[in-house]
Order: sequence, then structure tokens, then C-alpha cells
Amino acid sequence: MNNKILIVDDDPDITRLLKLALQQSGYSAIVVFDAITAIKSIKLNKPALIILDISMPGHTGIEVAEFTANDKKYAGIPIIVLTGSDDPEYKIQAEKLGVLAYIKKPFDVREVLGTIIEKIT
Repeated sequence: MNNKILIVDDDPDITRLLKLALQQSGYSAIVVFDAITAIKSIKLNKPALIILDISMPGHTGIEVAEFTANDKKYAGIPIIVLTGSDDPEYKIQAEKLGVLAYIKKPFDVREVLGTIIEKIT
């Protein structure tokens, strides 16, 4: 079973928290801090799930979601968006790209873990 989860967020505190929670729950967590590295990691690791921040410097998380949605090799990878943005356009774009969950920051780690268990088990 593929238990690799890719965490894409430019906030090191959030990535540290998520990585620890995922590892304690038996998942293998891969952390990257930007969209370009995320796409490279998706190609290299083909994770079972992606936890994705939308608002990052440079390229956005929407671009990562577009990449997975538009490439047959990666289109089936579920994505959970974690965002602090109040921009409704991001949510609309994410839904159009098939994002499975859209969770606002600050978030409860238990909610994220529950969503992961629900989506990939």
C-alpha cells in the first residue's frame, strides 16, 4: 500500500505539525515548500494523497492541482487543500479541479487526519 503523503506548504510550522501527525498515524510524509518542487516530487514519488496550500510565493497550489488534473498519470491523486485565503475564487477553482476537501486555516489536525483516512483507506 502506498502510504506516502505529500505536504506542500510554505509555512515550516504547519509542515512540521502535519509531518509529525502523519508519521504518528503510520504515513510517510514528504514535505516541500513550493509548487515547482511539489510537481517534481509528484513525478518522483507519486504520493497517495497531497495536502496542498493554495497561497504560496511564486506559483500557487492551484497550479499543482491543475498539473495533477491534466496529467493522466497523476489525475487520480486525491488533494486536500489547506488555506488561509478567504478568496472564494480559489475554492471555485479547487472544486473545478476535483479537490476532495477544502479546509480553512487555522485547522484542527484531527480534522485533516480524519479526512485523509476517509479519502485514502
